[in-house]
Amino acid sequence: MSVGRQLPGRIRDYRPDVLVLDVVLPHLSGVTVAELLREDWPLLPIVFTSEDFDPAESPLPTMTEFLPKPYSLDALINAIRRLTYRLPISDL
Repeated sequence: MSVGRQLPGRIRDYRPDVLVLDVVLPHLSGVTVAELLREDWPLLPIVFTSEDFDPAESPLPTMTEFLPKPYSLDALINAIRRLTYRLPISDL
């Protein structure tokens, strides 16, 4: 089985507080991975990244941010802050 297809299960095992995920993955898109994870974590903050993706052409799921590559650490921190700011304190 490809790593791309194993990714949702591996993420579920790890149980992250926030996920940074490339939109373009081998065998399974990052958007598909996010949709699968939303079944278990509807409010999981996800930061999508990519060099070869235009979010204007394909809308991203809710509770996501998009950062084009390359991005700075400050941009990543700010994206995570924007996502977690939207959550009630009880969900953090």
